[in-house]
Amino acid sequence: MQRPSVVFEMPDLTIAGEVVSKAEMDFFCEYGFLVKKRILDPDKLEAALDRIWTHLLAKVPVKPGSAWTLSRDDKQTWKDPEWAEMVPHPVDGPFQGRHPIEHMRRIVKLHDLGSENYILDLLPNDPRVREVAETILSRDLRAITRVRGVYIVFP
Repeated sequence: MQRPSVVFEMPDLTIAGEVVSKAEMDFFCEYGFLVKKRILDPDKLEAALDRIWTHLLAKVPVKPGSAWTLSRDDKQTWKDPEWAEMVPHPVDGPFQGRHPIEHMRRIVKLHDLGSENYILDLLPNDPRVREVAETILSRDLRAITRVRGVYIVFP
């Protein structure tokens, strides 16, 4: 029997004017993560989503002969995607031994976007995100030049 997923809801531990409250720091120390709501710049997020959708539609191949098409505007097309078979792993270059793009059933991993400036500027190098990370971890954090990419999980 399948049980429904339980969606985690981060308790509001923020204190106005504080980058990270003591309660947030305690939560991080106990659980190893922290959720900061509304920290991302909505304009940068919308622009990134536009680019990610464009990249996804251009780069992830549909199964040959399939009538299925993916549409950002039609959520019905998000169910049961029909991707083409994946090509063999690259044998050289920055993605040697792993796929720059993986697509299997409901999951798409766009590793090839992991060094794109718009992704880096949206998340790890965003000044507000960095300020939180530096407050929790260290002021001596290195600039981030690559993340794992964009992972998409369809319903």
